[in-house]
Amino acid sequence: DPAVRGLGLGSYVEYWVLEFVFEGLKLAKLWCEVLASNEPVWKLHETFGFTVEARFRGHVLKADERVDVLGLGLLAGDWRERRPAMAQRLRLRGFEPPVIG
Repeated sequence: DPAVRGLGLGSYVEYWVLEFVFEGLKLAKLWCEVLASNEPVWKLHETFGFTVEARFRGHVLKADERVDVLGLGLLAGDWRERRPAMAQRLRLRGFEPPVIG
């Protein structure tokens, strides 16, 4: 919903997912793929510590056009280093960071 853009809800959800993946499930790495044209989403992931590890050229068909996809990865240790800054970011937007476990 465009009415909630910019309020920090996406950051809250991203934080919750990362906490669940790394603290709840104890996974070592999280991988995601994002359309290269969807800059707001891959920039958000980078803010949370993800690194672009791959670019799949012409990987998917969208509106009859081949488009690139970025593969981004985040290691558990990288998340733990980044977590305090991201928790502070949420607090500044009026959210209490979720705690898993």
